[in-house]
Amino acid sequence: MVLHKKTVSFVALFLLLLVISSNYVLYHSSFGLQSLPADLNGVVVGSILDLSLVAPLLFLAWQRKFSLKHFIVLMAIGLIAARFIIPSEYLASFQTVMWLGVGIEGVLILFELSLLFMLVKNVPPILRRIKSSSLPLLFSFSRAVNEKFPNQTFLHILCSEMLMFYYAFGT
Repeated sequence: MVLHKKTVSFVALFLLLLVISSNYVLYHSSFGLQSLPADLNGVVVGSILDLSLVAPLLFLAWQRKFSLKHFIVLMAIGLIAARFIIPSEYLASFQTVMWLGVGIEGVLILFELSLLFMLVKNVPPILRRIKSSSLPLLFSFSRAVNEKFPNQTFLHILCSEMLMFYYAFGT
């Protein structure tokens, strides 16, 4: 049997919402609290795995974009979401795992800040290339950025946004 992409996407979205809502109901409803066993470590580990592995995989299946970078970011977001969904008294023995999500997000922010610093550091050579070019600003700016940063997609997006703001407000 062949399934359509929309059907697979719908099933992935349904399962994603089911995973998130079942974990929320487990910890925030009287029915869920009554069904918890005396030893909660297994349940908490299962919830952490649900939110940090299963939910990101289902989200990627829903979006149909499978990449390791997105998966790592979604894992970190899942760990941070687990801190909000699972009550803190149940997470007492899992604090190092929870801080792992915050650490991953911190490393990603530092990486993006380093890219911004690299861009600011290289603005004067880019401006010199723009001024020496005979092309209009729109084309010479893109060419100078492509020559200076050939494989930095984030910086290309940032420079395109800067150019858009220049033409929107600076001219």
